[in-house]
Amino acid sequence: MADRTNLLWTDATLNVVTGCEKISQGCKHCYAERDWARNAAKPGTVYFGRKFTDVMCHPERLDQPLRWTRPRKIFVNAMSDLFHHDVPDAFIDQMFAVMALCHLLGRGHVFQILTKRPERMFFYLTHPEVKSRILAEMHKLAPKWGVKMVGLVWPVQNAWLGVTAEHQEAALERIVWLQKTPAAIRWVSAEPLIGPLDLLFALESDALPSIDWVVGGAESGDGARPADLRWFRALRDQCRKAGKKFLFKQWGAWAPATYGAPEATWRLHDEATKLPLGEWHAMHDFGGGVGAIHAGSFDTGRTLDGELIEEYPE
Repeated sequence: MADRTNLLWTDATLNVVTGCEKISQGCKHCYAERDWARNAAKPGTVYFGRKFTDVMCHPERLDQPLRWTRPRKIFVNAMSDLFHHDVPDAFIDQMFAVMALCHLLGRGHVFQILTKRPERMFFYLTHPEVKSRILAEMHKLAPKWGVKMVGLVWPVQNAWLGVTAEHQEAALERIVWLQKTPAAIRWVSAEPLIGPLDLLFALESDALPSIDWVVGGAESGDGARPADLRWFRALRDQCRKAGKKFLFKQWGAWAPATYGAPEATWRLHDEATKLPLGEWHAMHDFGGGVGAIHAGSFDTGRTLDGELIEEYPE
C-alpha cells in the first residue's frame, strides 16, 4: 500500500488483498509475483514467509482512503485481484462500503478496480442482497467518521470497474461480463498487450453499456514479449472513433521500430531514437515493415507517433 506509485494512470495503491494465482497468458510475467520473493524475505511485512498463491485479506487497511483528505485516484489491489475466489463476499462488501462512504463524505477519490475474474464481479454486484449488505457496512463505519445520515448511490459513483484484455480472446471472454455489471465507469487495461485488439464492439455498443476508457501498454521486465506498434495505433484510433478516452502507458522492454525508404534499414520510433546502438539486445520482425528492438534497461518512452496520450474519463 502506497500513497505514491510509479503507475502512470493512478496516484496511490491500496492493497487490501495480497496474493494471487496466474489464470491467463497476461499473467505470465506478473509484476506482483516478480516482486513477491523480495517482499516475502522481509520480516515484519504482510508478505513474510508466504507464497504468492497464499491469498490474504487485510481488513486493517480498508479505512485508509477515509483518512486521506486530498483526492486521489486509488488502484485497489496492485498485488492481487479483489474478485479472486478466496476473497469472501463479506470482505468485498466492506471495500465497497469504504468507497461509497468516501463518496458520501466528498473525499473526491476515484477507486480503480481491475480484474481478470469479471464473471465473479458480475454475480457479486448483481446479487439481490448486495446493496443492503454494503449499506449495513456503511452504517458500521458511519459513527467513526461523523456521518449521521447514510445513503447508498448505486452503482457506487467513484468506483471504476475494469478488466484486463491482453489479446482478442481475453477481450471477448471478459468484457461482456463487465458490460453487464452495474458501474459508473467501465474500463479496459490492454496491458501487457500481446496481440492485436479490436474493441469497437464494446466501445460503440448499443445492446450493452459501452466501455469508457482504455489503457494500453507493452510488457516490461525479464522475459517481456514484444508488442507491435500497429496494435496501439489501432486502439488509439478505435477510442477516437468512438469518442472514448485512451491512455498509452509505455513501450516497456521493446522499442518500436519501422523499416523502409529512404534508408532501407530499421529505424527506431519516437523517444526510442535515443537508444544507444550498444543496447540493442534482440530484434523481432512483425512483418509489413514493423518490428521491435529489445532495449534492455533503456527507457523506451511512452509516446505514440510523437504524442503523449494521457486521457481519463470524466
